Amino acid sequence: MIKNSRAIIVNKILSTGFDRENFVTFRYVLLKKPLLQQERNICYIVSILRMNRYQYMIYPLNYIPLSICIKKHILLTIGGDGTLINTSHYSRKNLTVGCNSGIIYSQGLLCSMNLFNIKFFFEKSLTGLFIILKVTRICIFVNNKYLSSPILNDVLIAHKNPAHISEYILIISQQKISFTSEYQRSSGLWISTPIGSTGGIHSSGGDVLNIQNKNLQVFVKEPYITKNNGLGEIKKRLVKHDETINLVSKMSGGKIFVDGSYMKLNVPYNGIISIQISKKPLKLLISQVMINKRNNILYHS
Repeated sequence: MIKNSRAIIVNKILSTGFDRENFVTFRYVLLKKPLLQQERNICYIVSILRMNRYQYMIYPLNYIPLSICIKKHILLTIGGDGTLINTSHYSRKNLTVGCNSGIIYSQGLLCSMNLFNIKFFFEKSLTGLFIILKVTRICIFVNNKYLSSPILNDVLIAHKNPAHISEYILIISQQKISFTSEYQRSSGLWISTPIGSTGGIHSSGGDVLNIQNKNLQVFVKEPYITKNNGLGEIKKRLVKHDETINLVSKMSGGKIFVDGSYMKLNVPYNGIISIQISKKPLKLLISQVMINKRNNILYHS
Protein backbone atom coordinates (compact mmCIF):
# COMPACT_ATOMS: atom_id res chain seq x y z
CA MET A 1 0.00 0.00 0.00
CA ILE A 2 2.79 2.47 0.86
CA LYS A 3 5.21 2.80 -2.05
CA ASN A 4 7.33 5.59 -0.53
CA SER A 5 10.45 4.47 1.33
CA ARG A 6 11.36 7.85 2.81
CA ALA A 7 9.97 9.17 6.07
CA ILE A 8 10.18 12.40 8.04
CA ILE A 9 9.89 11.71 11.76
CA VAL A 10 8.32 14.62 13.64
CA ASN A 11 8.76 14.73 17.40
CA LYS A 12 7.58 17.62 19.56
CA ILE A 13 10.38 17.50 22.17
CA LEU A 14 13.51 16.61 20.19
CA SER A 15 16.18 19.23 20.81
CA THR A 16 17.58 20.95 17.73
CA GLY A 17 21.04 20.50 19.24
CA PHE A 18 21.01 16.74 18.78
CA ASP A 19 22.96 15.00 16.05
CA ARG A 20 19.91 13.59 14.25
CA GLU A 21 21.70 10.44 13.16
CA ASN A 22 23.39 9.65 16.45
CA PHE A 23 21.38 11.48 19.10
CA VAL A 24 21.12 8.31 21.19
CA THR A 25 24.90 8.00 21.47
CA PHE A 26 25.18 11.74 22.06
CA ARG A 27 22.95 11.66 25.12
CA TYR A 28 23.63 8.24 26.58
CA VAL A 29 27.36 7.82 25.97
CA LEU A 30 28.77 11.34 25.91
CA LEU A 31 26.46 13.10 28.36
CA LYS A 32 26.05 10.01 30.55
CA LYS A 33 22.35 10.74 30.90
CA PRO A 34 19.54 8.19 30.63
CA LEU A 35 17.22 8.46 27.65
CA LEU A 36 13.86 10.11 28.14
CA GLN A 37 10.82 7.94 27.40
CA GLN A 38 10.06 9.83 24.18
CA GLU A 39 13.67 9.37 23.06
CA ARG A 40 13.39 5.64 23.66
CA ASN A 41 10.23 5.66 21.55
CA ILE A 42 12.13 7.33 18.71
CA CYS A 43 14.94 4.79 18.99
CA TYR A 44 12.43 1.99 18.66
CA ILE A 45 10.72 3.51 15.61
CA VAL A 46 14.05 4.31 13.96
CA SER A 47 15.10 0.67 14.39
CA ILE A 48 11.88 -0.43 12.63
CA LEU A 49 12.50 1.96 9.75
CA ARG A 50 16.09 0.76 9.37
CA MET A 51 15.05 -2.89 9.38
CA ASN A 52 12.58 -2.16 6.59
CA ARG A 53 15.15 -0.09 4.65
CA TYR A 54 13.39 3.24 5.01
CA GLN A 55 15.41 6.40 4.67
CA TYR A 56 14.46 8.86 7.39
CA MET A 57 15.08 12.31 8.84
CA ILE A 58 14.18 13.49 12.34
CA TYR A 59 12.91 17.02 12.97
CA PRO A 60 11.47 18.73 16.03
CA LEU A 61 7.96 20.11 15.71
CA ASN A 62 7.84 23.64 14.22
CA TYR A 63 11.32 23.22 12.68
CA ILE A 64 10.32 21.21 9.61
CA PRO A 65 11.79 22.64 6.37
CA LEU A 66 9.05 23.35 3.84
CA SER A 67 11.45 22.28 1.09
CA ILE A 68 11.32 18.77 2.54
CA CYS A 69 7.51 18.70 2.69
CA ILE A 70 7.19 19.60 -0.98
CA LYS A 71 8.61 16.16 -1.69
CA LYS A 72 6.32 13.19 -1.25
CA HIS A 73 7.88 11.83 1.93
CA ILE A 74 5.78 10.22 4.65
CA LEU A 75 5.23 12.56 7.62
CA LEU A 76 5.37 10.30 10.67
CA THR A 77 4.41 12.07 13.90
CA ILE A 78 5.39 10.68 17.28
CA GLY A 79 3.26 12.06 20.09
CA GLY A 80 -0.47 12.59 20.26
CA ASP A 81 -3.23 14.38 18.37
CA GLY A 82 -1.71 17.82 18.98
CA THR A 83 1.57 16.79 17.35
CA LEU A 84 -0.26 15.55 14.26
CA ILE A 85 -2.49 18.63 14.02
CA ASN A 86 0.48 21.00 14.21
CA THR A 87 2.46 18.92 11.71
CA SER A 88 -0.45 18.95 9.26
CA HIS A 89 0.21 22.65 8.59
CA TYR A 90 3.44 21.63 6.85
CA SER A 91 1.91 18.82 4.82
CA ARG A 92 1.38 19.44 1.11
CA LYS A 93 1.05 16.17 -0.81
CA ASN A 94 2.57 14.11 1.98
CA LEU A 95 0.90 11.11 3.53
CA THR A 96 0.57 12.00 7.23
CA VAL A 97 0.77 9.12 9.70
CA GLY A 98 0.20 9.50 13.44
CA CYS A 99 1.81 7.23 16.03
CA ASN A 100 0.37 7.66 19.52
CA SER A 101 3.37 7.34 21.83
CA GLY A 102 1.42 8.10 25.01
CA ILE A 103 -1.62 5.84 24.93
CA ILE A 104 -2.11 6.18 28.70
CA TYR A 105 -2.71 9.95 28.67
CA SER A 106 -3.51 10.66 24.99
CA GLN A 107 -6.72 9.70 23.21
CA GLY A 108 -5.03 9.43 19.85
CA LEU A 109 -8.19 10.10 17.85
CA LEU A 110 -6.06 11.08 14.85
CA CYS A 111 -3.33 8.48 15.29
CA SER A 112 -3.76 5.35 13.20
CA MET A 113 -1.12 3.38 15.10
CA ASN A 114 0.75 3.12 18.36
CA LEU A 115 4.02 1.66 19.60
CA PHE A 116 2.49 -1.83 19.67
CA ASN A 117 1.41 -2.09 16.03
CA ILE A 118 3.69 0.31 14.14
CA LYS A 119 6.16 -2.50 13.52
CA PHE A 120 3.55 -4.55 11.65
CA PHE A 121 2.50 -1.58 9.54
CA PHE A 122 5.97 -0.91 8.14
CA GLU A 123 6.51 -4.64 7.66
CA LYS A 124 3.27 -4.49 5.60
CA SER A 125 1.75 -7.41 7.50
CA LEU A 126 -1.33 -5.46 8.64
CA THR A 127 -1.89 -3.13 5.71
CA GLY A 128 -5.46 -4.37 5.26
CA LEU A 129 -6.40 -2.62 8.51
CA PHE A 130 -5.42 0.83 7.21
CA ILE A 131 -6.82 3.10 4.51
CA ILE A 132 -5.71 6.48 3.16
CA LEU A 133 -8.35 9.22 3.21
CA LYS A 134 -8.24 12.75 1.87
CA VAL A 135 -9.76 14.65 4.80
CA THR A 136 -11.22 18.15 4.66
CA ARG A 137 -9.18 21.20 5.65
CA ILE A 138 -10.04 24.90 6.03
CA CYS A 139 -8.60 27.90 4.21
CA ILE A 140 -9.01 31.37 5.69
CA PHE A 141 -8.70 34.94 4.36
CA VAL A 142 -8.74 38.26 6.23
CA ASN A 143 -9.51 41.28 4.04
CA ASN A 144 -8.78 39.09 0.97
CA LYS A 145 -5.32 38.17 2.31
CA TYR A 146 -4.64 34.43 2.63
CA LEU A 147 -3.59 33.57 6.15
CA SER A 148 -2.05 30.41 7.55
CA SER A 149 -1.65 27.06 5.85
CA PRO A 150 -4.64 24.71 5.43
CA ILE A 151 -6.26 24.09 8.81
CA LEU A 152 -7.06 20.52 9.85
CA ASN A 153 -9.02 20.92 13.07
CA ASP A 154 -11.00 24.07 13.80
CA VAL A 155 -11.19 27.86 13.94
CA LEU A 156 -12.67 29.96 16.74
CA ILE A 157 -13.48 33.61 16.05
CA ALA A 158 -14.05 35.58 19.25
CA HIS A 159 -12.99 38.58 21.30
CA LYS A 160 -9.47 38.39 22.71
CA ASN A 161 -10.98 38.57 26.21
CA PRO A 162 -13.02 35.37 26.74
CA ALA A 163 -15.33 37.24 29.17
CA HIS A 164 -16.16 39.89 26.53
CA ILE A 165 -19.06 39.51 24.13
CA SER A 166 -18.25 38.89 20.46
CA GLU A 167 -20.12 40.98 17.86
CA TYR A 168 -20.13 40.33 14.14
CA ILE A 169 -22.21 40.02 11.00
CA LEU A 170 -22.31 36.43 9.78
CA ILE A 171 -22.95 35.82 6.09
CA ILE A 172 -23.07 32.41 4.44
CA SER A 173 -23.14 32.68 0.66
CA GLN A 174 -23.42 30.12 -2.12
CA GLN A 175 -21.34 30.96 -5.21
CA LYS A 176 -22.40 34.63 -4.87
CA ILE A 177 -25.93 33.66 -5.95
CA SER A 178 -27.76 33.48 -2.62
CA PHE A 179 -26.80 34.25 0.94
CA THR A 180 -28.01 34.30 4.55
CA SER A 181 -26.96 37.23 6.74
CA GLU A 182 -27.32 37.84 10.49
CA TYR A 183 -25.99 40.28 13.07
CA GLN A 184 -24.96 38.17 16.05
CA ARG A 185 -23.71 38.66 19.59
CA SER A 186 -22.27 35.58 21.26
CA SER A 187 -19.22 34.11 22.98
CA GLY A 188 -17.72 33.36 19.57
CA LEU A 189 -18.15 31.37 16.40
CA TRP A 190 -16.78 27.86 15.88
CA ILE A 191 -15.94 26.53 12.42
CA SER A 192 -14.65 22.96 12.32
CA THR A 193 -13.79 20.20 9.90
CA PRO A 194 -15.16 16.67 10.40
CA ILE A 195 -11.78 15.81 11.98
CA GLY A 196 -12.14 18.69 14.46
CA SER A 197 -15.78 18.00 15.26
CA THR A 198 -14.84 15.91 18.32
CA GLY A 199 -13.05 18.87 19.95
CA GLY A 200 -14.12 22.30 21.20
CA ILE A 201 -17.13 22.60 18.90
CA HIS A 202 -18.54 19.33 20.25
CA SER A 203 -17.98 20.44 23.86
CA SER A 204 -19.97 23.58 23.05
CA GLY A 205 -22.89 21.59 21.61
CA GLY A 206 -21.88 20.82 18.03
CA ASP A 207 -22.25 17.47 16.31
CA VAL A 208 -19.60 14.81 15.77
CA LEU A 209 -19.31 14.31 12.01
CA ASN A 210 -18.30 11.23 10.10
CA ILE A 211 -14.60 11.38 9.32
CA GLN A 212 -15.40 10.98 5.60
CA ASN A 213 -17.80 13.94 5.59
CA LYS A 214 -16.58 16.72 3.25
CA ASN A 215 -18.46 19.65 4.83
CA LEU A 216 -17.55 22.23 7.46
CA GLN A 217 -19.63 22.77 10.58
CA VAL A 218 -20.56 26.22 11.91
CA PHE A 219 -21.70 26.62 15.51
CA VAL A 220 -22.57 29.80 17.43
CA LYS A 221 -21.12 29.59 20.94
CA GLU A 222 -23.47 30.82 23.67
CA PRO A 223 -25.59 33.21 21.58
CA TYR A 224 -26.85 36.35 23.33
CA ILE A 225 -30.64 36.36 23.02
CA THR A 226 -33.06 39.15 23.94
CA LYS A 227 -36.75 39.78 23.26
CA ASN A 228 -35.82 42.01 20.36
CA ASN A 229 -33.06 39.75 19.13
CA GLY A 230 -34.08 36.14 18.66
CA LEU A 231 -31.84 33.13 18.05
CA GLY A 232 -31.84 33.68 14.30
CA GLU A 233 -31.51 31.16 11.50
CA ILE A 234 -27.81 30.41 11.88
CA LYS A 235 -27.06 28.60 15.12
CA LYS A 236 -25.65 25.34 13.80
CA ARG A 237 -25.34 24.26 10.21
CA LEU A 238 -23.15 22.49 7.67
CA VAL A 239 -21.31 24.43 4.97
CA LYS A 240 -20.71 22.73 1.62
CA HIS A 241 -17.83 23.05 -0.83
CA ASP A 242 -19.64 25.68 -2.93
CA GLU A 243 -20.45 27.89 0.07
CA THR A 244 -18.36 30.56 1.80
CA ILE A 245 -18.51 31.74 5.40
CA ASN A 246 -18.02 35.51 5.63
CA LEU A 247 -17.80 37.34 8.93
CA VAL A 248 -17.59 41.12 9.37
CA SER A 249 -16.04 41.88 12.77
CA LYS A 250 -17.84 44.46 14.92
CA MET A 251 -15.35 44.30 17.77
CA SER A 252 -12.07 46.12 18.27
CA GLY A 253 -10.36 43.18 19.98
CA GLY A 254 -11.27 40.38 17.61
CA LYS A 255 -9.10 37.28 17.34
CA ILE A 256 -8.95 34.17 15.19
CA PHE A 257 -7.75 31.09 17.06
CA VAL A 258 -6.43 28.47 14.63
CA ASP A 259 -6.26 24.81 15.65
CA GLY A 260 -6.46 25.58 19.36
CA SER A 261 -3.27 27.29 20.49
CA TYR A 262 -1.37 26.77 17.24
CA MET A 263 -1.87 30.33 15.96
CA LYS A 264 -3.65 33.54 17.00
CA LEU A 265 -4.49 36.21 14.40
CA ASN A 266 -5.76 39.75 14.98
CA VAL A 267 -8.92 40.92 13.26
CA PRO A 268 -9.46 44.69 12.91
CA TYR A 269 -12.82 46.38 13.43
CA ASN A 270 -14.87 45.92 10.23
CA GLY A 271 -12.33 43.32 9.11
CA ILE A 272 -13.79 40.73 6.74
CA ILE A 273 -13.00 37.06 7.40
CA SER A 274 -13.71 34.56 4.62
CA ILE A 275 -13.59 30.82 5.27
CA GLN A 276 -13.94 28.02 2.73
CA ILE A 277 -13.16 24.37 2.30
CA SER A 278 -9.53 24.15 1.23
CA LYS A 279 -8.71 22.75 -2.19
CA LYS A 280 -5.79 20.95 -0.53
CA PRO A 281 -7.16 18.10 1.62
CA LEU A 282 -4.82 16.19 3.90
CA LYS A 283 -3.80 12.64 3.01
CA LEU A 284 -4.23 10.92 6.36
CA LEU A 285 -3.73 7.28 7.29
CA ILE A 286 -6.90 5.97 8.97
CA SER A 287 -7.41 2.81 10.98
CA GLN A 288 -10.55 1.06 12.16
CA VAL A 289 -9.49 1.76 15.75
CA MET A 290 -9.64 5.51 15.02
CA ILE A 291 -13.14 5.18 13.58
CA ASN A 292 -14.28 3.13 16.59
CA LYS A 293 -13.02 5.81 19.01
CA ARG A 294 -14.94 8.52 17.15
CA ASN A 295 -18.07 6.39 17.05
CA ASN A 296 -17.78 5.88 20.80
CA ILE A 297 -17.84 9.66 21.31
CA LEU A 298 -20.80 9.95 18.95
CA TYR A 299 -22.86 7.27 20.69
CA HIS A 300 -22.23 8.71 24.16
CA SER A 301 -22.93 12.34 23.26
